[in-house]
Amino acid sequence: MFMILPLLVLSVHLVVIEGGGPSKCAPNECLSQYDYCGTNSSYCGEGCKGGPCTGSTTTIPPPSKCAPNECLSQYGYCGVSPAHCGKGCKGGPCTDSKTTVPPASKCAPNECLSQYGYCGVSSAHCGKGCKGGPCLSDSSNTAAPPTPATSGTVSTVFDENVFKCIFSELDSATLTKRFNGLKTAASKMKWTPADDKHEIAAFLAHVSHETDGLKTYIEYCKSQGTCNNYQNSPWCSAQAKSGKQYFGRGWLQLSYPCNYEACGKAIGLDLLSDPDLVNGSDEVAAQTGIWFWQSNELGPLAAADKFGETTNKLNVYECTGHPGHHMQAKRISTYKTVRKCYGLPESTGNLEC
Repeated sequence: MFMILPLLVLSVHLVVIEGGGPSKCAPNECLSQYDYCGTNSSYCGEGCKGGPCTGSTTTIPPPSKCAPNECLSQYGYCGVSPAHCGKGCKGGPCTDSKTTVPPASKCAPNECLSQYGYCGVSSAHCGKGCKGGPCLSDSSNTAAPPTPATSGTVSTVFDENVFKCIFSELDSATLTKRFNGLKTAASKMKWTPADDKHEIAAFLAHVSHETDGLKTYIEYCKSQGTCNNYQNSPWCSAQAKSGKQYFGRGWLQLSYPCNYEACGKAIGLDLLSDPDLVNGSDEVAAQTGIWFWQSNELGPLAAADKFGETTNKLNVYECTGHPGHHMQAKRISTYKTVRKCYGLPESTGNLEC
């Protein structure tokens, strides 16, 4: 798992609560190294600042604790994504770093080899710096990108009619682009939400809340003059690139240099050097949201009807006791609407955090 990403609700971002302390957590909770309250090893393990900390020895499980098909990531978490099995992988079926940059011939016929050595069909792969495949001209954006491959399993929970119900304020063309971007991104990220639809309902509810119903991939920060608030933080060691800003972008509002860097490595794009790649493609915008969702293991929480806990990881600023608590009601209302679109009964879990 990567560091918890500060995500916010469009016009307001607050990720790290400076000056937080153990007293802000419940008696059974730990204050993590990133100043968030919780009870699992992410909070009570390495870097824990207060509460019933367990120490660094519990945060890095030995490879044997992972399933046979899982990798132990550089941060000590089990999983099967490139973020777990790629660079820094400590155990399991790790992929050698040399294989992350395939020659153009290793890409599918309809895919481009990006300037960073990864296969894909988005403008980020086929545009500027493209090294192979059906590249677009660097000087012109008039050529259409190659059509994404249709092979591969995409979960049946991706229903366009339901998508229209959730994002009903989008025009038809935009809605279709967003939906196709989601399907392509999910296929590439090998993300198949549970068929009971609880996970996808929670995911799309958060996406709708963070992006104003998918009307924007960019945080509304210019009017408030807060776009430069995410250039650095005590918990982030990645250095901001000159002239670049790291405010919220994408389906779950990726923020701060560390998260752009980590997400970029996972999906094969240098987002730290060019953060605008996130909002330049429906596919990439969706991939960043799925990356955060997978890396922070929100799926199991959502599937267990623990919507409030997913909000706590996405945007603790909205949780009880924090300045943005009044905005949580809108997020919950959106979740209830999405559940109705999926034909799900009313949630019986804890919706608040």
